[in-house]
Amino acid sequence: MSKTKPQIQVRELHVAELPKIRHLCEAFWTDAVLAQSWGDKVKAKVFDWDLFIQQTVGMMGAGICTVFALEDDKGQMHGVLVGSAMADYTIGSVIAREHIWFVDRKHRLNALLLLRKFMDWGKGRGADYLCVGSPCNQGAVPRLERLYKKLGFIEWYKLYCKEI
Repeated sequence: MSKTKPQIQVRELHVAELPKIRHLCEAFWTDAVLAQSWGDKVKAKVFDWDLFIQQTVGMMGAGICTVFALEDDKGQMHGVLVGSAMADYTIGSVIAREHIWFVDRKHRLNALLLLRKFMDWGKGRGADYLCVGSPCNQGAVPRLERLYKKLGFIEWYKLYCKEI
């Protein structure tokens, strides 16, 4: 008898389901440049789950944020995309922005399912643009940049940070 591969789906999570993605958010943090290349300059040494919940729940309540999960048919979460859609007064357009996009290594081939679902969500909220990011000075940046360009993204601006 052959084993069947678990079926993967993307679905929008409700606030009460957010604890199911904690391990993915923490893995995102571990892989992120803030945890790797900024080293001692980062005040938070671990992912601040309480702050994430506070901000995400607030934005979800305002209708400007969503959380999509990549879930198998056994209910296991393997990926997450947290994003928002808001009017940008500087350009006069609604922009859908990805905040967290992480898929565990075993399921990375399904990562675009999350992005497509988020793109549809953003369009449904009137977004004219979809912005994704990649941390600077991280080994995966060239790979991410190739993916973004292949998907039709262009480099729009760079963000510079300074501790104050």
